[in-house]
Amino acid sequence: MLVFLVDTDFNAQDEPDRSPETPCDIQALAAARAPILGRGVPDIGRRYERYLEPPLTVTRKRKPKRKGKNALNQQIYNALQETQGSGKLFLPNGQLSKILTEQAVLEELESSLSRYRISELKEYTEIICHGTRPLEGDDREPEQYLKIFALLVWIGYSKYFPLFFKEGISDDTLPIELQRGNGRVDLKIRRRDTSTPNDFSEEYLRCVDGWPPGRKEILWKEQWSFLAPFLEKGGYNNVPHYDLGDEEILPFIGRSEVGFGGSSRVFVTKIHPDHHSFRDSVSSSRLHAVKKLISKDEIEDSEAVFRNEVDILKKFRGHGEHQHIITLLVTYKQFNAFHLVFYLADSNLYDYWVNKNPQPAMNYNNILWVIQQCQGLADGLSKLHYHETFVQGNGEDQEPGRRISKYGRHKDIKPQNILWYSSSDGNQGTLKLSDFGASDLKSSASRSNSGGKAPETFTYRPPERELKFSPIRQSADIWSLGCVFLEFITWALGGQELWYSFGQARCSSEDTTTGADGIGEDIFYTVKFERCVENRIISTVMVKEAVVKVCIVDNPTCRKRIAFADVSSNSISSTRTTGARRYSMLS
Repeated sequence: MLVFLVDTDFNAQDEPDRSPETPCDIQALAAARAPILGRGVPDIGRRYERYLEPPLTVTRKRKPKRKGKNALNQQIYNALQETQGSGKLFLPNGQLSKILTEQAVLEELESSLSRYRISELKEYTEIICHGTRPLEGDDREPEQYLKIFALLVWIGYSKYFPLFFKEGISDDTLPIELQRGNGRVDLKIRRRDTSTPNDFSEEYLRCVDGWPPGRKEILWKEQWSFLAPFLEKGGYNNVPHYDLGDEEILPFIGRSEVGFGGSSRVFVTKIHPDHHSFRDSVSSSRLHAVKKLISKDEIEDSEAVFRNEVDILKKFRGHGEHQHIITLLVTYKQFNAFHLVFYLADSNLYDYWVNKNPQPAMNYNNILWVIQQCQGLADGLSKLHYHETFVQGNGEDQEPGRRISKYGRHKDIKPQNILWYSSSDGNQGTLKLSDFGASDLKSSASRSNSGGKAPETFTYRPPERELKFSPIRQSADIWSLGCVFLEFITWALGGQELWYSFGQARCSSEDTTTGADGIGEDIFYTVKFERCVENRIISTVMVKEAVVKVCIVDNPTCRKRIAFADVSSNSISSTRTTGARRYSMLS
C-alpha cells in the first residue's frame, strides 16, 4: 500500500512545475523508484516500464539549505579556461573534483530532483563523486560519472542524470556522437565490449529520445569543454600520437606565433599541468613550442615529412635521450595538419650571438662553456650518424631483440637550428640540435645510397654541393657543424663585432661563387671551374683565405693578437671522366 506524506512547510510556488508531462520526465521519475543494491549500484536490469507508478510525495522535516539558483553552474563557468585565444573553453581535470564536492552535488540534486527521497539523492551523490564499486570478482575499474554530471549541470539538465545513469552512460562512454539526417538528430555512444575490451559497439542514446533537436545539438557541442585530452609521456622509441577531431578542444592556455619557415609554423603555448605527464624537474616550468607542418605544394607529402622526423626523434626518448638533441614530447593531428610538441627554447644560437649575449666575457667559465657545448653537439651528431637500436618487428630477416645499426644525417645544420635552453642553476644553459625535418636514418644496407638534398642554407652547405653527381654523405654534416664551430669561437673571442666582420670577410672579391643577385656570399669556400679537356672536367674547391686565418686584433682583455684558426690551404678536387669519377685531396 502506498502512503502519501505531505510536508506542510513546503511551498509549491518556490519550485518550478515538474509534472511528468513528457516520456523522459516519466522515465526520470521512474528511475527514482529503482531499488538500489547494498553496494551502491542501482539495479539497472529492469525495464523502465515496470516503474511507471505515481510519484511519491516525500516528507522533508525542513527545507534544504540551498545556495543561489544555478550556483554549481556558475562555479563550472568560473573554472573554465580559454584555449589558444579562440574563444573555446575547457574545464581542467583537477577542477572537477574541487567543484563537484559531495555537498555541492547533493544540493544540485535536491534542487533539480525535488520529488526524490533524500536517501536516493545521497546514493546518487555517492555514485557521482566516487563512481560505482564493481561487484565482487569483477576486476574492472569503477565507472566514473563526474564529467557526465558536470555536462548535464552545465547545460541545465541535471535532472536527467538518473536516466543517463540507468542507461549506463558514464565518463567512459564519452564522447557522444551526433548523427544528422532525414530531418532528425540522433545521439549515439560507443560502448566498450566487456568480453573484448578493444572492441566497441555503437548504440543510440535512448534517454534523450524526447529531446528536441536543438537540445541534442547543445549536449553534443558542449561536451567537448569537458573532454580536453590528457597527453601521456612516452618512452624510448615511443612518441604518443593523438588523432583529434576538429571539434575537440586542446588544453592549451594562450597562443602566440613565434616563427615560420617554408614547411612549418611554430607557435608558443602552455599546456595545462592537469593535462600532461611529460614534466621533469628541469623543464616543468617551461612553455611549450608547437611545430605545425605545412605542405609547400600539393606534391609534397606532409605526412611523409612528419613520419620521417618522428621516426628519428623517437630514438632520442627515454633511455636514449641525449642532452644536446631536442626532445619531442608528443604529436597530434588536427584540422588535417600534423603537429609536434617540444619544450620552448629561450632562443636559437644565432639569436644568442646577436641579441642575448652580443659581448661575452673573456674568462675561463665562458671559454669552458663554449668547449663543452661544442663537444656535446659533436657527440649528439655522432649519435645520429651511428645509432644502435633493437629490432622490434617480425620480418623475415629481422629477429626481434637483435641489435642493429642505423646511419643518419641531419642535412641542415646551422645556428638557427641549434636551440639554446637557459639554466636556472646559474650555468649558461645548454645547446641542442633541432629541426630534423630534412634528416634521414638508414640501415647499413642502404647506407651507400646517400643521395638527396644537401643543406638548403647557403652559408653552411658542404663543398659537395658544387660538385655534380657527388653524393651527400655524413661528412656534409661535419663540414656544416665545423663552420658553426668556427663562428662560435669567433663570437667567444670577439663578440658580435668579430663574428659579424668574419662573415663580411668571407664575402670578399676572391669569392667566385655568386648568389642569384650576383653578390658574393658568406660561404666558407670558393669554387674554380677549369675547362673541359678530353672529356675531363676539373673543378677545384678551396677554403677561403678569410677562413684560413682569423685573428682578433687589439682584444682589450688579452692585449694581443690571437690566431685561432690555421687551416692548411688544401683544396678538394674532383676529376670527372666519362664513365668514371675520381676524388683526391691536393696540397
